[in-house]
Amino acid sequence: MLLRKKNKTQKHYLYLLVNEEQNIWKLGYTTNPRQRLKSYITHNPLIKVIGIFDIPNKDYERKVNKELSHKGLGGYSKMPGQKEWRIAPIPFSVEVINIIDRMEVDEY
Repeated sequence: MLLRKKNKTQKHYLYLLVNEEQNIWKLGYTTNPRQRLKSYITHNPLIKVIGIFDIPNKDYERKVNKELSHKGLGGYSKMPGQKEWRIAPIPFSVEVINIIDRMEVDEY
């Protein structure tokens, strides 16, 4: 039996979501942004996609979150079922996107 080795390079993405009504946001990791974001929006139509960013690897999410915490954007929501969501002043997305963009230049 001949087995074929898959030669598919997996892509990595960060996504930035916001729920302005609850004043919360989430930065997450996925290899399939379409499927991941569809599940969020299906369960909560108030969620808006702010951005999807191509990143070099999964570890990059941890580095970005660390930088965000240093900038004071690391406070997590205490709302039930929202443990990965952060509380932040709106608009905050420009600062988050600037951090991601700056780190992308430094990392590549």
